[in-house]
Amino acid sequence: MKNRSKYLDLKDGTLYFRRFKKRYGMLPGKRGSPEFNDAWDRYFAQSERDRAGRQAPQEPSAPSQPAEKKIGTVAYFIRKFLASEFFVSHHGKAPKYASGTIINYKAVLERMALDALPGQKEPIGNGMLIDFTQKKALSYLHKIGEHYRPAQARTQLSLLSNLWEFAMRFDEFDPGERANPFHGIGEATFYSVEQEHEPWPIDVRERFLAACDANLYFAFHLLLYLGQRVSDVCALKWSQYDGTRIQLTQIKTKKSNDPMRIRVPKVLKALLDKRERVHEHILTHKWGRPYSRDSLGHRIKDVLIANGDGNHTAHGLRKNAGIMLAENGRRCRRSWRRSATRHRSSRCTTRASPTKRCCPTKLPRSWTWWPHEKRTRRKPRPRRAAL
Repeated sequence: MKNRSKYLDLKDGTLYFRRFKKRYGMLPGKRGSPEFNDAWDRYFAQSERDRAGRQAPQEPSAPSQPAEKKIGTVAYFIRKFLASEFFVSHHGKAPKYASGTIINYKAVLERMALDALPGQKEPIGNGMLIDFTQKKALSYLHKIGEHYRPAQARTQLSLLSNLWEFAMRFDEFDPGERANPFHGIGEATFYSVEQEHEPWPIDVRERFLAACDANLYFAFHLLLYLGQRVSDVCALKWSQYDGTRIQLTQIKTKKSNDPMRIRVPKVLKALLDKRERVHEHILTHKWGRPYSRDSLGHRIKDVLIANGDGNHTAHGLRKNAGIMLAENGRRCRRSWRRSATRHRSSRCTTRASPTKRCCPTKLPRSWTWWPHEKRTRRKPRPRRAAL
């Protein structure tokens, strides 16, 4: 029997079939109804045909000079860009891009150099970079957004703009007085946030905890009480936990962040102490192996959709952590809440919280109090007389 709870994408109260980063269409009726099942089967078969078409061996074409060896092509500068200090260490210095950024950018750059869009005779990598105009760039990026996703078009816009600036250092690229044609195109042209990651209300949390298994129950408390991203929680190891605190460096911004020492609240400490250590990673699934960022997000999303709360995401628990800090008895300042969760903006931690007062004493990075725990009053320190 087919599992028709997979590949569902909820948007504005409507379910869509989504697979391989492509939305195929709307699923009519209620889940389990004949029209829902028929549409799901039809979209699934279509996605299988698309996958088979991508995996089918391509007919050999006439031998020609590789695009990356033709001077001035997009693929030529992509090859140089991938060998530059942005992606590879030079003179003992680490690459300018973070490791996660390098992985994501390499995949997009290879797609630009090798993959041709439907209706195109050859990939954009075979074209000359200097031939790009703003009109040509807009036309190409809109096709990317329609064929893949708008977020893919935004990423390619950023990379093509960087590639143009990078190519300026070479003699074989001379645009004259022409400005960067990608600078005048705003990212919002192709992509904007459709829905913010909203914090989970109490009823959503209660339904999730009642429906999830033991591993997702543990993951829920890690995400809520540590206030970190899903990728950081999945990467946690037992060696980072000393019995009272967890030390970590965030993966997304580790080049600009120092290690954080987070005090573990009593509820989470009890779960950690009784957790069986079957792997070096703290969070594992039923097979004893660690979750990846995507797999954990998908498992949490499946439970939320089954509960009728598909508008919420795993990242929303990070908002709940910021709100808990904002509404606790310390009344800590916005800058200290950002220091705890490493948000760049206080909007993420105060938007859903009515508390906006300030705290008379500084909150350290390893915060020491949560709302449900007993608060201990500090003794006042004697003041020194000013000279």
